[in-house]
Amino acid sequence: MVSRRLVYEGTRPSGVADAEMAPMLGAEGKPLAARGWYDTGSIAEDGGTLYVGIERVHQIVRFNYGTEGLLARGRPIALPPGLRSLPPNRGIEALVFVPKGLPLAGTLIAISERGLDKAGNTIGFLIGGASPGNFAVRRSSNFDITDAALLPGGDVLLLERRFSWSSGLAVRMRRVALGEIKPGAVVDGPVLFDVDLGYEIDNMEGLSVHRSAGGETCCGKNSPGCAAARPPGPASRSSGSRRRPTCATRSPRPAQVTAARSSRSWCGSRARSRHWRG
Repeated sequence: MVSRRLVYEGTRPSGVADAEMAPMLGAEGKPLAARGWYDTGSIAEDGGTLYVGIERVHQIVRFNYGTEGLLARGRPIALPPGLRSLPPNRGIEALVFVPKGLPLAGTLIAISERGLDKAGNTIGFLIGGASPGNFAVRRSSNFDITDAALLPGGDVLLLERRFSWSSGLAVRMRRVALGEIKPGAVVDGPVLFDVDLGYEIDNMEGLSVHRSAGGETCCGKNSPGCAAARPPGPASRSSGSRRRPTCATRSPRPAQVTAARSSRSWCGSRARSRHWRG
């Protein structure tokens, strides 16, 4: 688990300061990795509480970070039966906690990377809240879900990735109405962008949303090694060169805690892309 403060040059993030790092602890005070619980692939926040998904062992642990800081101990939460039977290394990859005032308030939304139902759609779970149960996200074009984030207005952004040795890497983002997510539903939504290696992209695995100081809604995408930008149009392979969209930076929150991801890029929600290459 890492805590740090972002440093700026004007509005451009330039580095980090006051960084602290500590192992993620289990309920008994020992590192989670010591018991074989590793591959933390998702994180959600509810005030001072952090929920972290551990993909390889199909567990979700809760940390009281607000009062215990980096020494917070992760305690497993009660899970729906179907979650523990997801495929190996295809477990929970996206977590979203729904705050008060929105449909599904108090619910932890958990979506698998590639746990599929009989119709071939991606399995999701509604944990806690007033209407717990299972739902599904319509799967298309062999994309797998790598993360999700909640927009201020209540819609859910889904970050997706596709990879094959023949066609390479592709990244896609969809927008799903929160009100359509309910037990038994199969949800879908418009594609906001769909890019391939015709652009400078990387293995996008993390997504977050925040309000900038100027009031804009900004989303951040990350990979374990590099950052990506939102392109202004579809990828083209005819030119034989990789495109890099013209971008301007947008500031993230002054401080953040990362338990499951190692780097972030920040972009705006408007048509012109904004990114930070970190």
